[in-house]
This record gives sequence, C-alpha cells and structure tokens, in this order.
Amino acid sequence: MSEGCGGEFATGSTSRSAAIPAEANAYVEPEDQKAEMATVTTGTNPKVHYTGMFNPYGSIRNIVGISDTGAQVQDDASRVGINFTTFGPIKVFGTAEWGVNLVESETTFNAGASTAEGFGVINQATQPVFAARLGFIGVDFGRFGRLSFGKQNSTHYDITDYTTDRFNVFGGQSTATYVAGTDGGQSGTGRADQTILYHLKFAKIFDFGTQGQLRTAATPQAFNGFGFSVQATVLPGLEIGGAYKDVSDAAAIGFRYDFSWITPHTE
Repeated sequence: MSEGCGGEFATGSTSRSAAIPAEANAYVEPEDQKAEMATVTTGTNPKVHYTGMFNPYGSIRNIVGISDTGAQVQDDASRVGINFTTFGPIKVFGTAEWGVNLVESETTFNAGASTAEGFGVINQATQPVFAARLGFIGVDFGRFGRLSFGKQNSTHYDITDYTTDRFNVFGGQSTATYVAGTDGGQSGTGRADQTILYHLKFAKIFDFGTQGQLRTAATPQAFNGFGFSVQATVLPGLEIGGAYKDVSDAAAIGFRYDFSWITPHTE
C-alpha cells in the first residue's frame, strides 16, 4: 500500500466576527465587532446586517491501492460541506456534508469512506458521485450545552475519533465504528442516522454526551436505543474518555494528548 497526494482547503474571513466557532461555550460581542457587523456593504445595498456565518470546507483524499490483481487509484473519503452558525449568546447551527467520489471504484480500503443514500445524491454510478455524510441542525445554549438532531457523529465517535479517522485505511474497523460495510448510521456508532444528541461541558474538565436514535416510520418502536460518552481533561492537553452504545453493545475507551497548548497563541 502506498499513499498518494492529499490536501485540505477552506474559505472564510479571518476577522474576529467570523472566527467564532459553533462549539464555543461563551459569547462575548465586543464593541468593535458590533460596528464591523453593522457596516458591511454588498453591491448597491447600503447596509447589510449579518446575523450568521457560513463556512464552506472540503478535503480531497485519494490513495493508490496495490493488490494481487493490480494497482488502483481509489477515493479515500473526500468530502465537501458547509457549516452555519448564528451570533449571540444562544446560537443556531447546522452542517451539511457530502462525500465526493472522484474515481469510479467498486472497492475501497477505507471503512470510513462508506456513505448511505440520502439527501444530496446527485449521480448514482458504481458509487454515488455525491452522497450524504452529515446533515444536522441544533441549538447551542452556551454553558447549558448543545442540542442537535439529524445525521451526525455519534457519542461512540466522540471517543473513537481519537483513532478512527486518523489513518488513511482500516481506521474504523477495529473500533466498531463503521460496521458491516456501512458508515455506522443504523447501528448508531458512526455517522448515526436520525439521532438526537446533547453535549454538555462543565467545570472546564468534563464533557458529557448522550444520544437517542429514532427509528423509521415503518417500525413499531419509537427509539433505536441510546448511547453516551464521558471525557475528562486530566492534565493540560491530556484527555481520557469512554463511550457505550446499547443496541450494538459497542464500547470504547481512549485517550489523547494535544501538544498545541504548549505553543502560545498570538494574533
């Protein structure tokens, strides 16, 4: 197996007003930001008041797979998407993300590249050129947590994200995140379908997540089980955590260390 080229791109303003992340737990609107947002002009419109921010992003990923039958260029979970968030102490946010298959290939070494049919399927060939990866909306209540609904990364993924998508191949199979050749949508372990998620950070140490998954209208049960995750920052940059999903009986424990806190941030 040999790796090919890869790249990531993103667009957006570097101004303070556009740099507010959707997951921020607190909101402060300084006077200079208020003035900046109120005086932006577009075309012949003398004044446009922006109440939210769109942030498109994308990542092109391809690999070369070599086997007994020959070599093949394969897609490796390329994607494009867009994030949206409003400004204010209580924020409304949303994300839509599509997988992009640039190469018509029947096989792939990356379990995380699987996509389920859903919104945004434009062309169905050997694989869909565009297929849904994520699509959710929610409300950020600041220190009271975040509530969201849709197809989104599960509480199980809160922990397996430490390793699952850090490798070009095989990443999601050992953690039971992407099971049975799927993206973990129905099992609720990966990019879970029809999920209600609630995340809460408290004491600047603990991060708690809980998940409920709805069934389809054709099934008599209303819920397809639940899951939860707990993470703790035990030292600067060091996190440990665990997760459990009842229906698939999947559990995960992980830890990670982030060295970026050592480097001072300057603007």
